[in-house]
Amino acid sequence: MNKSKLERLSIILVFGSIWGIIEATLGYVLHLLPALIAGSVMFPIVVFILLRARRGDLKRAVLLFVGLVAAVIKGANLVMPAATIFKTINPMVSILFETLIVFLLIPLIENEKIGIKVASLPLAGIVWRGLYLLYMGGQFFLNGFLAAHLSSFDAAVEFLVVGGLIDGLIALIALALDRLLRGFTVKLRWQRLWLGIPAFVLAVVLTLIL
Repeated sequence: MNKSKLERLSIILVFGSIWGIIEATLGYVLHLLPALIAGSVMFPIVVFILLRARRGDLKRAVLLFVGLVAAVIKGANLVMPAATIFKTINPMVSILFETLIVFLLIPLIENEKIGIKVASLPLAGIVWRGLYLLYMGGQFFLNGFLAAHLSSFDAAVEFLVVGGLIDGLIALIALALDRLLRGFTVKLRWQRLWLGIPAFVLAVVLTLIL
């Protein structure tokens, strides 16, 4: 494996692990709150993490792997006893949907036209929530579990539209912060993986104990 691939792997591990650590710590607290509030806090954090990963490596595909690492870290909970495996699988699916939508909308998020840039984040919030509602609908069809988001038309609209718009508006702060830090790069020897691997291990441990 050449230096370039090692560097890319380390960037993926570092940012995916940061996401995993936040899910295991802040996410643990947020899960005690209403889903609308919890999601509207996590999505802007996710946007910021992915944008910073994008700064570290200009290849868009890196974002997909960052999300995959975060989902794998969350998946560590599958080895723990739980009332249902979907308490782990559903957040994993959410992570993958958020990553996919940010990946797809990066050209809009990075557009120089401020109107397009600002509109892209509420759009991202609504679309990832739409995908999640479809997923939860499929889950209901397969095993009869009816998510609270689908319990009524009003609940679905609140989750999809209201939650998506709040996601996007708060994520504008993440976008502004990323822009503010665009010239800031930490000089790390990514290729040695000295930070990526320990960060990944820490994220898995925190996920298991919290």
